[in-house]
Amino acid sequence: MKYSYFPGCSLKETARDYDSSTKLVAERLGIVLNELDSWVCCGANSIPDSSFALKNINIALEQGNPELICVCAACFNRLALANKEKKIKVRHFLDILINDIGISKIKEGIKKEINLSCACYYGCLLTRPKEIAFDDV
Repeated sequence: MKYSYFPGCSLKETARDYDSSTKLVAERLGIVLNELDSWVCCGANSIPDSSFALKNINIALEQGNPELICVCAACFNRLALANKEKKIKVRHFLDILINDIGISKIKEGIKKEINLSCACYYGCLLTRPKEIAFDDV
């Protein structure tokens, strides 16, 4: 499975561990992430228009993969909302894991189990507005 991959600004700076763990999980599950060439900030935190998000979508289209994935909720939201007229599908990495890979294959890839209590919170940017959501909250 091959996808265009938009890491976004935070994954290249303050959230480098999120980027590296995403790439490791992808590799172990047979997912090929082709990072966008010359990507730019999507503008999720600072730029109110969608021109930068569209630039990244166009780069993904030029690279030839029919789907663009990202892991930052803000980037996902900005790219998905800007994508209304393009012929590419913008998806979040969680969507790929659940709907393309599946829980059973993920379980097969576990090398060491850890007993840990945790709560999932991915906020409203992955679920609103409804037309870009991949999960039914």
